Amino acid sequence: EIVTTVSSILLIKSGTEENLQKKTRLWKYLKKKNPELYKWMRRGFFGMGMNLPGKVGRKISVGGYTLAQKLFKFN
Repeated sequence: EIVTTVSSILLIKSGTEENLQKKTRLWKYLKKKNPELYKWMRRGFFGMGMNLPGKVGRKISVGGYTLAQKLFKFN
C-alpha cells in the first residue's frame, strides 16, 4: 500500500499528462493482477486519497503529502 501510494503521489506531483497516465495504468494493473487487493486498497484511506477526481483532487492529494512531509520529516 505504501509503495503504491508513494508512487501515485510522485506521479501526481510531476504534473505531466504522461505521468498521470502512468498512475492510471498502475492502478489498472493492480486491479487486473489482484482484484481483491485492489478493492481493499481503493477503499482505504490512502487509496481514496490518491484517486480523488480532477485537478482539485490532485491538489488535495499533494497537499496531504506535503503536510505528511512536514509532520514526519521525510524527503
